[in-house]
Amino acid sequence: MLPSGLRERTVPCRNFLTLIALLFGAACQKDATSPPTVAVVTIVLPSGNLAVSQSMQLSAVAKDASGTPRTATLTWTSSDERVATVSSRGLVTAIAAGVVDIIATANGIRGQGRLMVYVAGVAARLDVSGPSGFLGLGSTMQLAATAYDAVGVVLTGRAVTWSSSASAVASVSESGFVTALALGTAVISAKSDGASGSASITVSAPVRFASIALGALHTCGLAADGTASCWGDNIFGMLGTGTFSPSLVPTKVAGNIAFASLTAGGSFTCGLTLDGKAWCWGTGKEGQLGALTAFDCDFNGFDLGRCSNRPLALGATFRSLSAGYQHACGLTLDGVAYCWGSNKLGQLGNGMVGRTERGHGEPREKVEVVLTVAIPKFGALSADEHHLR
Repeated sequence: MLPSGLRERTVPCRNFLTLIALLFGAACQKDATSPPTVAVVTIVLPSGNLAVSQSMQLSAVAKDASGTPRTATLTWTSSDERVATVSSRGLVTAIAAGVVDIIATANGIRGQGRLMVYVAGVAARLDVSGPSGFLGLGSTMQLAATAYDAVGVVLTGRAVTWSSSASAVASVSESGFVTALALGTAVISAKSDGASGSASITVSAPVRFASIALGALHTCGLAADGTASCWGDNIFGMLGTGTFSPSLVPTKVAGNIAFASLTAGGSFTCGLTLDGKAWCWGTGKEGQLGALTAFDCDFNGFDLGRCSNRPLALGATFRSLSAGYQHACGLTLDGVAYCWGSNKLGQLGNGMVGRTERGHGEPREKVEVVLTVAIPKFGALSADEHHLR
């Protein structure tokens, strides 16, 4: 045992050593819990567009490799201060039209956001539109020009200047009113605030028809020389042009067939040649084409059943044809009527309703033209939506 005086002198020394140990442990603990290195910096832009002379406050988030947000000192810079400047606190000011990258850096890690600076109220895009890209000789059409700024906002009250690439073919007034003067094509252009747009106008000779056939969604016309042209919807090929594209103007039926008459049903068309041969095209889902060679139609993956987008020969001779909504009938030279197509309401006149072995077609089923019932001889036929008279 130490003398009492010596023990008293050792207490301060022990306290000093304890303090040193505590400080050393605290330092080690501090090193163990120091913030991880910044791995990514993400800039938050309220909008990707900013008008000249306007300002926008940006923010940025620094995260470590685990995605945990970390406090870090950010340095802000602009890739082009001629377009936009940025303050030390991330406040962006738009200077001139253009595209600029705003960059935030933390611990050597960069994040950036792209900003488009535009001039507010100035047209950056001009769309020219009209009823059609075709005009008959001597016809007129009003075009419209719609102006948009750089962010897609419609601008009204814009001054628009109109011009024609071929004023001898189609002239255009100060208000966008087009007049067809000669056969050919002209590009009608519009300009506003440096933005421009155009529309191509084709001037063609006026089409004159001797007769017209009206379907539910399409129309066909027959010229005096036997040329058939159709226009309107064409999802089932009822225009007979060899495509399934609709048309806003008369388009010639494929095959160079000279017809004597035309008749149009719901979504199909039939015609007779000068020698009485029958042709049909369009939808054949209910057998209304009366032909064996219709094929399966597909529109955007949807099965439309049997159809043909060009004329199919029925293999029969008639003096007249008449189409209903989903069926058709033909009258022979000696006054005998033949009908084919849908018979859901007994419109084939065979004394039955619904599917029959002959004279009716189902999707994917071969159909043939056939006399469905012995009926009196007629002088004329007329078929409407669901019956024959």
